[in-house]
Amino acid sequence: METFRHVVRSHGRVRANFNAPDINERSVVIITAAEITRIGDNPHHRFLGDADVWVSNIAPHGPPSDPNNGVEYILHIDWPEDIDVLVDITLLDSPVVFDS
Repeated sequence: METFRHVVRSHGRVRANFNAPDINERSVVIITAAEITRIGDNPHHRFLGDADVWVSNIAPHGPPSDPNNGVEYILHIDWPEDIDVLVDITLLDSPVVFDS
């Protein structure tokens, strides 16, 4: 399992892409998002603010071993102005393959 963390500053419906060579079209990816603020030495303190923040439409992409692989997703930030959101993208172990 591997987690990538980044900050998005935006609002509304945001189409996002994150490239990582370990992610491909067969990957299983979980994405979480939360509003953040700086508290002391921690610039990424997550908290439940007044903005509704969520992720939908998660779509890993790319053939195995391609450096342009990654995951596309929609980040929803229900707030009228830009706020900072911490996004965690967790790549799980290799997916189970079902033979149909």
